[in-house]
Amino acid sequence: MTVTAIDKGTNKKESITITNEKGRLSKEEIDQMIKDSEKYAEEDKRTKERLDAKHNMDNYIESMQKSVDDPEKWGSKLPDEDRRSIKDALSDARDWYNANSESAEKDEYDDKLKEIQGVIDPIVKKLYGKTGGGEGNDDEEDEDEEFE
Repeated sequence: MTVTAIDKGTNKKESITITNEKGRLSKEEIDQMIKDSEKYAEEDKRTKERLDAKHNMDNYIESMQKSVDDPEKWGSKLPDEDRRSIKDALSDARDWYNANSESAEKDEYDDKLKEIQGVIDPIVKKLYGKTGGGEGNDDEEDEDEEFE
């Protein structure tokens, strides 16, 4: 596109040509970018899954640590042996996490999280069973079966 300007006082005329090409991608460059995105889509998916597993593990460790340390939650309710078991499991998990956070794959995070949960979940269920705040009361299940 060409733009022309005329100064009416001096009758001086100037023109400039504006092109659409600067800073734009060519069709070939766009096609190459699409091919690259398709090529790396699976890798991106694996990376996202790995990071999600990493964050899940980190969030679980932090949440459990806060619950154990908070006297309003579990802190004052847990027997010393159970508190020590949870703290040891969390410490081991945190050490593993710090040592492997850059190299571990999704499955490794998932396995380690299950391992920690295998230690902590039974203690938490036992705790809530004693305080009456557990999920799914056995009596309620019996009542449901009577009505079916």
